[in-house]
Amino acid sequence: MLRLSALCLLLLGACTTISETPTGTPIEQVLQRYGAPTSVCPAQHPTRYIWSQQPNGRYAWAIEVDANKQVTHASQVLTDHEFARLQIGVWTKEQVRCHFGPPAERSITPYRGIKRLVWSYRYKQNSVWESLMHVYFDENGVVQH
Repeated sequence: MLRLSALCLLLLGACTTISETPTGTPIEQVLQRYGAPTSVCPAQHPTRYIWSQQPNGRYAWAIEVDANKQVTHASQVLTDHEFARLQIGVWTKEQVRCHFGPPAERSITPYRGIKRLVWSYRYKQNSVWESLMHVYFDENGVVQH
């Protein structure tokens, strides 16, 4: 029975996600465990690493790393809470990419009579419903809707 309990604990420990990475973990350990990120935004302070399941998955995780290459923050970013942080008229394509990772789809569509670039992200709305978040950009690459 003790062996079975130990095995169950070991298996449960293997099911952790990137967002459960403890603060202070060296980024090298994260890279060894989860592999290469989908994208890295070194121009941001702190440096931001994104692991995304897009275009077909519903999750993306971000880890922020300080100058000592240690994790300062880890989270799942394709959530209602994170999408609410988008600032219309402020955020650029690069800021969106560095916050959420690459989109599942890119398209051009008319919006109020003007063709707009649209990035669509698959995610679980309220952690339950299969959904798409559409981010519309103007001709200068700034979020408009």
